[in-house]
Amino acid sequence: ASLSAVFTGRTGTPGAGWHHAAKSHALAHLFASSGTHFLPDTVLCSVERDASGRILSVLAAQEASLLRITARAFIDSTGDGDLAALAGARFTMGRTGDGRSLAFSQPS
Repeated sequence: ASLSAVFTGRTGTPGAGWHHAAKSHALAHLFASSGTHFLPDTVLCSVERDASGRILSVLAAQEASLLRITARAFIDSTGDGDLAALAGARFTMGRTGDGRSLAFSQPS
């Protein structure tokens, strides 16, 4: 099923009628069923790379602790490409043309 159908219970325009709690529940279920470990309310701080540039671990902050996380693979779900940027990937800031960014609370 498409994520739109999972989140809304219907098909059609993606994102139409998404509900935050339903989306969170559906994603938690998908993570659990795939064996993916998800860390909510966690802020990425830095990465450790080997000589070839491969990410070996990440340092992340939670409410009262720092975590060093090792894995065979990492998924950048920061929303802003923070993991990729900290790992040395090339990136540009802002939109094409004028480089302006959206305000934090402004929907895309």
